[in-house]
Amino acid sequence: MLSAPASASSSWSPSSPSPDFGNTPATAWPLTFGVPVNGEHATPGDQDYFEFTAVADHLYTAAISGLAGLSDTVLDLYDTNGTTLLVEDDEIGQGEIIHWRAPANGTYYLDVFQFFPDQTGVYTLTVTDDGPLVDDFGDTPADAELITADGSITAGSIEYGGDVDVFKFFVDADHFYSVETLLLEPGVDTVLRLLGPDGETVLAEDDQGGREPNASRIIFGATSPGLDYAEVSLFFPEDTGGYAISTTDQATAHNLLADGTLVEGVLATRDDLDIYHVVTVPGHRYRFTSTTTILSGQTQITVLGRDRVSVLGTHDFTQAATYTLTLESDTEVFVVVEEPINGGAYTLSVSDLGPPAPPVDLDGNGVVDERDLLILSMYWLQAAPE
Repeated sequence: MLSAPASASSSWSPSSPSPDFGNTPATAWPLTFGVPVNGEHATPGDQDYFEFTAVADHLYTAAISGLAGLSDTVLDLYDTNGTTLLVEDDEIGQGEIIHWRAPANGTYYLDVFQFFPDQTGVYTLTVTDDGPLVDDFGDTPADAELITADGSITAGSIEYGGDVDVFKFFVDADHFYSVETLLLEPGVDTVLRLLGPDGETVLAEDDQGGREPNASRIIFGATSPGLDYAEVSLFFPEDTGGYAISTTDQATAHNLLADGTLVEGVLATRDDLDIYHVVTVPGHRYRFTSTTTILSGQTQITVLGRDRVSVLGTHDFTQAATYTLTLESDTEVFVVVEEPINGGAYTLSVSDLGPPAPPVDLDGNGVVDERDLLILSMYWLQAAPE
């Protein structure tokens, strides 16, 4: 461990005026776990480097407090080489906190500086060794926690910066599933990734699609039986916090013709989904119409592509009575119906509107004239149903 900067007094204490800490890893101030260090950036562009010796797989907390005046600090954690940035945290003047798991034994470095280089300010830095890390769930598919797709809720926590939790669940062929995070602690913003049976292929990823603020949700259909994986992380890698995850088997899809036929359904609860399979023609437009008998109901649809996971479009029927979508290449789609507040009764119809109307300037010469009208007439004759 390096010695203290020459300008610092060996008898300095947290209540004394702060010494002039070194501004490089080579002149880093050695920290004592649990002992606060008062620092000051007295000149613009000043940086303060600190070092501490870590033990592999221990959890460490580095916290900034005691900000005053214009002080808006940034806290960076560097690897043992002093140059590889591992974690950065900037809480916009509120005081930074890094929860970090040491990957190996060694001396690591902290750099404290002002977000605005021309500003000065004071701060207090404290680093604690929180002991061996106990991770609630594994970080890889090989260590994934098995959960059931019955709607039950599993509580989890991201304990340190960069932590991920991986879950696995069994799926049946042709069944559809909803996977979502919920019950998030304040400030938590989850990211959810759906991994295929190999535990590596990313089938879908979602950040803000959940039914709670900053929660995530993925709806998908399984093409074969087996295991799929769900990985939970946080949008800001340095953040930590609690959440819950739930997976629900939504059964198989119902067949629905795209001829305007009206179907009636009932969603037993707000967690219930109904899925419809619709055979489609690439390049055609389709109109979706839905109503609900629930007061203040918000019937919504999500149109999934032929792969049963890609979202082609979404619509909230409180915004407009119908929704029109042009399909590029899909020969079949899956329409997911939900009412996320109460559930309840609904109606749904899908109508094939044929190919979209061509542009006005059909020959592309920059002028709308009789030739365009002739081409348009030929188009409608060819597109007219027999």
